[in-house]
Amino acid sequence: MVAVGDASGTYSESEDPAKATGTFVDGPGADGFADLAITFDSYEIDDNGLIQTSSPGASVTFMESVTDTTWTGTITDDFNGDGESETVEFTLDVDLDNDTYMVTLDTPPAQKIELSTADGSLDAGGPDPVRTLTLLDSSQVVFSAVDPTASPGDISLFLNQSEANIEAGATYLSDDEMNVSTAGIGNGNNNFNGNADSGIDGNVTQGGKVDESFVVDPTGFNVSSVKVFIDNSVGGYDNPPEELYYRVYYADGTVGAETLVTEGDLAAEAGGQVSFTIGDPEGPNDIDAVQLFMGSGTIKIPVIEFTTSEQFDPDSLELNFTATLEEGDQDTATDTFSVDFDEAAAMEMSTSSVDSDALL
Repeated sequence: MVAVGDASGTYSESEDPAKATGTFVDGPGADGFADLAITFDSYEIDDNGLIQTSSPGASVTFMESVTDTTWTGTITDDFNGDGESETVEFTLDVDLDNDTYMVTLDTPPAQKIELSTADGSLDAGGPDPVRTLTLLDSSQVVFSAVDPTASPGDISLFLNQSEANIEAGATYLSDDEMNVSTAGIGNGNNNFNGNADSGIDGNVTQGGKVDESFVVDPTGFNVSSVKVFIDNSVGGYDNPPEELYYRVYYADGTVGAETLVTEGDLAAEAGGQVSFTIGDPEGPNDIDAVQLFMGSGTIKIPVIEFTTSEQFDPDSLELNFTATLEEGDQDTATDTFSVDFDEAAAMEMSTSSVDSDALL
């Protein structure tokens, strides 16, 4: 006979990985122990009491390790309700000597909310050095065309301010109009231009322009990362000789150093575009604003994306298994058991079945 008790555990952002321990009694009898098999039958996700069906991309793996007492598995599904699948790994260890088992489970990742300037609309007014973009969730991002040699301290005083307040009081604005559209975000036109000489010096270019700079400020909220896209309509970005810099204004009031964007910072994107990311999409929401500088060359920035990483209590998860004990004379005994990971009593759950024959 085999008798396996159900188990439960809790998981949260502060406890990773989560663990649950239960009883696992095998009694093979006079014919002796021959083999132990465990199948992973199904999993159930409780979305705060609402029925949640498995995501279209949901998938499961489950396999026995070489030790015959350890099984490893993964579940790919939407664990946090953001519409995208996350992968969670777990391990089932059976201790036959002590008649126990343990399931160790990675906590699902935090929810990420992404907002893009491509989905925004400019408020009335302009053209002028300060423009306000309203995003799909009604949050606002303020763009300001600024003197590249302006003091970071002066700029900090006007972060999270309205367009009207900045225009009325800020002394660091440039004479350029701020252009914000998918055709290009820049000063005076849809390109972002820098002096022909290297560095950020504010010198006049052959076209009569200085090194351009603008501040992009998600107003009233902080973000974990800022992703800047560069398209190839004016040759993309080649460093060297082109030099694009950024400076981060953090939520705690500190200001980062001017940082050069190098070829190694770029990631390929669809349509021949490239991007670079400031901050960590899954990190803390510690970025208040970002200032971009074009020290040398010309690029086109069509889109800027912002990511906010939200803390959350993971949805309750139930794992359902079947243990099969085979004796020396090939007789078998089975027992089903469940392992719940929860922060409260389980509510209504939806079940995603798994083809157990393909898992062992």
